Amino acid sequence: MLSDACIPTSYVIQIATKNGAQSMGISNFTGTIEKGKQADMLVLLSNPIENISNTQNIQMIINNGKVFDKNNLLLE
Repeated sequence: MLSDACIPTSYVIQIATKNGAQSMGISNFTGTIEKGKQADMLVLLSNPIENISNTQNIQMIINNGKVFDKNNLLLE
C-alpha cells in the first residue's frame, strides 16, 4: 500500500481521488469537491490524515444526492 511506502497520507488520499479522476479523464466532474461536480463522498468518523485506516470508519455515504447512514445501509 502507498502509505506503507512512507508516502504522506494526504498524498495517498489525493492519489486515490483527484489523481485517479485525472488519469481516467473524468476530473471535469469528479475527483475533487468543487461547485458543479458530482458530490458523491464518504463522511468519516475519524481523520484519515492521522491514520489511513480511518477511511474504514464510515459515518455516512452521499451518493447522487442521497444520504445513506452506515447503520441503515443494509436496510435500504
